[in-house]
Amino acid sequence: SSDKIHLKTTTKFFQSVEGDYVISPFLIIDNKEGYQAGNDDGENTVHPSYVANLAHPINTEDVENWAYKVASGKVDKGYRINLEFEVNRDEAWTEDDISFALILYKRQGNKYKFVNAFTK
Repeated sequence: SSDKIHLKTTTKFFQSVEGDYVISPFLIIDNKEGYQAGNDDGENTVHPSYVANLAHPINTEDVENWAYKVASGKVDKGYRINLEFEVNRDEAWTEDDISFALILYKRQGNKYKFVNAFTK
């Protein structure tokens, strides 16, 4: 829509695993103009692949987390989960300049290990 981007995701496990798994849906904007120190273009510097925001689950006030649970405990091969996220949209962004990086992590104590990523 003119003020929101709605993102539907499917996470599928291709092997049986155990643990706590979370996903982070990062909004990426291409051709964003902004300031960059030392660049001759100053405030008009064009930034490719700028991480603009993090999408959050729809219908939630939980906007402080940077990742959201997709699986916990014993996870069987073939398990799928569909999640829906949304993020505010700037009217200046064109559809061609909007993409997402979805990053899957495994929680290990108070640390997170990269598992997989997808961009679209």
